[in-house]
Amino acid sequence: MKPETVRGKIKKDVQAGIHGFLAKFQGLPFHYMSESDIQAELFVRIRDQINWGIDLEHESMKHHSFRKTIDLINTEYSERIDIVCLDPLLAQAEIRKRENRSSKLSDFLWRLPVLIGIEIKLVRFDDFKKGIDFCREDAKKLKDFGEKQKRNHNLKPSWLMLCFFQNSEALKKMVENETYTNIGDRLPDYDKIHLIASGEILQLNI
Repeated sequence: MKPETVRGKIKKDVQAGIHGFLAKFQGLPFHYMSESDIQAELFVRIRDQINWGIDLEHESMKHHSFRKTIDLINTEYSERIDIVCLDPLLAQAEIRKRENRSSKLSDFLWRLPVLIGIEIKLVRFDDFKKGIDFCREDAKKLKDFGEKQKRNHNLKPSWLMLCFFQNSEALKKMVENETYTNIGDRLPDYDKIHLIASGEILQLNI
């Protein structure tokens, strides 16, 4: 398959994994008491959706008999991005460049090229914040990371900022001065901030 076909399929699979989780959160917002709870389940759902591993061959591992593969979906990766999907083509090429070198795995294994970055926030039931600048800060983190990766690997990753609200009234209060689209049951778009509460998923127009 062509590189863009491979990447396009992976991106759709990631969207599908996220979409199923959003519906569950909307029905069970108190099933998740922290951002870590959301991260853990979303990580598993996306990883189950992506059946792909990257072969890892390195001089330091040649005497080990266990299967040497890396999963595409990882948490707290690189610059502590909540969830990432590695780019399988660029990551494999990067590993091959280094497999016979003396560099340590830690020199590159936690900095392989990323295809998708996801940041997560949870707004608790009685937390009525003023505005959503905290979401924009996470979106900026993802965009800045993408610009840096583009300079190093000529690939700018897609990103998603997902903010979950236990209280839909808090969400409505916080977007009073924002422009947004209610995407309903549509798959979440990349390079957007999404606000999720019972009964609605809002995509900020930024």
